[in-house]
Amino acid sequence: MILPLLAATLLFLATVAPALAAEETGQNLVLELRLAKDSAYPYEAVAVTVTLLAGAPVRNIQFPHLAGTGFRSSGFALPRQSDVVRDGREYTTYEFDATVVAGRSGVFDLGPAELGLDVLAPAAGAAAFFGENQPRRLVVRSTPIRFTVLPFPVRGRPAGFDGVVGHFTLSRQVAPTLVTDGEAVTVTTRMVGAGNICTHACEPIALSGMRAYPPQARCSKGRLTCEQVLLPETAGEALIPGGSLLFFDPSAHHYRTATSPPVPIRVIRMESKPAARPAPSTTHQGSVAERPRPYRWGIVGILLAAAAAGVVLVRYGWRRSMPVQRAATCPSLAEVEATLAAADTERFYAAVFRLVQARAVDHAGLPAAGATAGSFATATPPSDPIILDLFHECDAVRYGLSPRSHADMLRAYEKLRMLFSD
Repeated sequence: MILPLLAATLLFLATVAPALAAEETGQNLVLELRLAKDSAYPYEAVAVTVTLLAGAPVRNIQFPHLAGTGFRSSGFALPRQSDVVRDGREYTTYEFDATVVAGRSGVFDLGPAELGLDVLAPAAGAAAFFGENQPRRLVVRSTPIRFTVLPFPVRGRPAGFDGVVGHFTLSRQVAPTLVTDGEAVTVTTRMVGAGNICTHACEPIALSGMRAYPPQARCSKGRLTCEQVLLPETAGEALIPGGSLLFFDPSAHHYRTATSPPVPIRVIRMESKPAARPAPSTTHQGSVAERPRPYRWGIVGILLAAAAAGVVLVRYGWRRSMPVQRAATCPSLAEVEATLAAADTERFYAAVFRLVQARAVDHAGLPAAGATAGSFATATPPSDPIILDLFHECDAVRYGLSPRSHADMLRAYEKLRMLFSD
């Protein structure tokens, strides 16, 4: 009697339990789709969230998939998990975030969103009698939503607008700003913000008297960097134009322009470096070695010592009778520029030192013979910091402390121009 009853119970569970499980699963699993805003402009990124509410144990949850045409979506991020109570039922929620972008205006149906998972439902057959669960693969779908993409306003649209949408700032850097003709100048333009900046093409710079190479673009999320190399071919003053970026501001519903100011540069003519002076010959002619005669060297030494003593006495008397004066010859900025263009490091720093020495003498009222970095560091009134900086740099070259490159010479020349700008 017991065995037939047990068999009938198992048969009932095998046929009815799956239907009950399917009904319970439909009540316990909900998939929702929502947008941060129900209208946007072309190329504007709009946040979209797909939320799974699970009232039953689930596992192996897949990432959502959005159905529909006329837009593209980014990949969904890892879900955020939390517990909520809705309509008196407890759920575990899984929220997936992404963005959608439409390429044209119009009205679109976004969704439905689909998501696959395993739900742990009561087992069928004999396993159900013992209260066991088994995973069932299901696909949960949301209700689609309406998405409106507005056209760009015709009124006030700039002629150069190329569809950049968002919020951006622009900056432009030029280096170096003091060069010789034929030396490369790099112009770096950075556009930073939120939006589809990577669709923007770098605008090339074309200037008379400069050879321009095509700009190179590097783009990451919300940041576009354009680098272009210019090669000046003529000397003189030049002006690198400022940058500009046209974009549409979706929050303000109108067009904006981000700009940067122009940057002036100076180009100095490059001259050929003078040939090095030939070293004095050390070749001695004659094949017969002459015997050293010590007494001759003694006589020569006495004569030289007497001559040196006479010179010292004469100079001492002259210096006592004459006031202290500055150096008779002082180079000009033009002479410094000539040595810079000739890339003659020794002559350049020698000329710079004499010019700085002259300015320091005027500033502190000291004799030119005592114009050194040490004397002006303690002078009253205090010396201009540029004077001391140039003194130390010239000393480093004169005493062989460190070599200097052409870029170092350009920076020193720029400081010298600042010193004599008044």
